[in-house]
Amino acid sequence: QQAWLQFHDGRRVALQRDGDYWRGSEVLQRAGLYRIHTAPAMATAGRAYRLDVTVDRPPQVKVIEPAQTLNQAAPRQRSWQLRFEASDDFGVNSAATLDITTAKGSGENISFQQRQLTLSGSGPATARRFAYSADLAALGLEAGDEVVARLTVHDNRNPQPQEARSASLILRLPSEQQVQASDLEATIKKVMPAYFRSQRQIIIDAEALLKQRGSLDADTFIKRSD
Repeated sequence: QQAWLQFHDGRRVALQRDGDYWRGSEVLQRAGLYRIHTAPAMATAGRAYRLDVTVDRPPQVKVIEPAQTLNQAAPRQRSWQLRFEASDDFGVNSAATLDITTAKGSGENISFQQRQLTLSGSGPATARRFAYSADLAALGLEAGDEVVARLTVHDNRNPQPQEARSASLILRLPSEQQVQASDLEATIKKVMPAYFRSQRQIIIDAEALLKQRGSLDADTFIKRSD
């Protein structure tokens, strides 16, 4: 007349009759042992069955192009090629978000413009590839400006997908002096240190982190702040 699954930790899952079968459902958060119980009770005690849980890992994002995080544009470069690969144990969503931030000025006179684009991935769900060619002129970039790009992907977890972001990729356009030096075939090159030279990048990352503060635990927030 009645049937249910009785777990060893006290959980109980009711079963409903469906023709010749009894059916039930449960969102399984952890592994456990259960027995089948009925009313009236069966004459022999039911054996124990085990349900294991495979934890869904968050997706991983790898930058394929450019090869490094900080890049110096060539004189009169017109486009910037971006390619990513996103992998996941159960599958990456076919749509990803590319955040593009352009930065102009210096010191306290830095201005930002943010754009958000939706990219469609190619390849199998467990290893999708995303590509975009940024038109530098269409972004309104001029000599001495910077553009920062970051890809955000989600897996197919239901009901709450997990999110992953790529590293922030930076392209710096040469200043007018650098362009002139290139035209004169100058041999002097300035080597840019990675991040600490860029006040713009510090501001961009700090603003992004503050927006995520409510969804991060204290330790993660402190680590990323450092």
